[in-house]
Amino acid sequence: MQCTVHSSNPFVVTIDGFEVDVGGAGGMYVALVFVVAILWSLVGVFVKMASTMLDSATITFLRFAIGVLFLLALLWWKKGKLRIRGKERWVWFGAVGKSANYFFENIGIALGLSYGYIIGSPVGTIVVLLVMVFAFRESISRIEWLAALVCLIGVFFVNWNGNSLDEMVSEHGAVTLLFVLSGIGYAFHVLSQKKLVQSMDAITMNVSVFFWSALITALPLPFQFEFKGTVSVSAVVSVLLLGAITGISFYMFSTALKHVPFFVAVIVSNSSVMFTVLWGWLFFKEPVSIYVVIGVLLFVAGMVTVNWPKGKARAVPVQASATGERSRGE
Repeated sequence: MQCTVHSSNPFVVTIDGFEVDVGGAGGMYVALVFVVAILWSLVGVFVKMASTMLDSATITFLRFAIGVLFLLALLWWKKGKLRIRGKERWVWFGAVGKSANYFFENIGIALGLSYGYIIGSPVGTIVVLLVMVFAFRESISRIEWLAALVCLIGVFFVNWNGNSLDEMVSEHGAVTLLFVLSGIGYAFHVLSQKKLVQSMDAITMNVSVFFWSALITALPLPFQFEFKGTVSVSAVVSVLLLGAITGISFYMFSTALKHVPFFVAVIVSNSSVMFTVLWGWLFFKEPVSIYVVIGVLLFVAGMVTVNWPKGKARAVPVQASATGERSRGE
């Protein structure tokens, strides 16, 4: 990787032939990506707090329902009309995938560590790479496969955490499986976006997918709804913020991507993983060992490598790809 600073403008940096303006308007949009990364990093904290009041199925539904309300208001403000698409099969593909993503993620966070869900993104990356090769017949470079392997090793380190193999399986195996299933759902959502982004804008795509996700996740509520008997300001605010993050952060990210190179957004947005671990330690005194730190660094490095520009824009998932803009780039 080669990085040079322009002599005429110190705020313009060239990285491997790609110019990045980190000053003025360019810097503002990089900062916007960073704000989105912080919002995404707080999801585990908010889900953990909301879990003291509501069951995971209800939290999942409310994340979508409140998010859709934000997006519908935004759609009305931007276009003066409301339109939800539902005829395209990829909308339903994405809705089912995103529903699974949030549902298993919320259960895993409620049962385990607030930062445990960070393994979902690298798992999703590997799944998408496999589907791109075997279903879409796209070519993947050796570097990308190596980066995927690095992600997988990072996931192992986070789950291993220095424990014996028996402890890792017996104490954390079930929760890890939930986060893996969440990552698979995330991958299906990303794949749907790869198709839908060709025919609709980011707001319409996300409001459509999230609307149907809300309906899907509402189905089990009559049987699974559980109010845990305690109402707290922190739990109520957490539910509202989860919905806001689901809706608004995607729009913020897609807006920033119009002005920030994809690989810069990947680097900045993946910093959310490190903040996620930090919040778990600060808010809940969750253990953060050297193994977790190594794992986080490994799969952040793997994610950045997979999404590093290679001359021709392609679609590979990143946390941020939840916005629906590719080469984009939750």
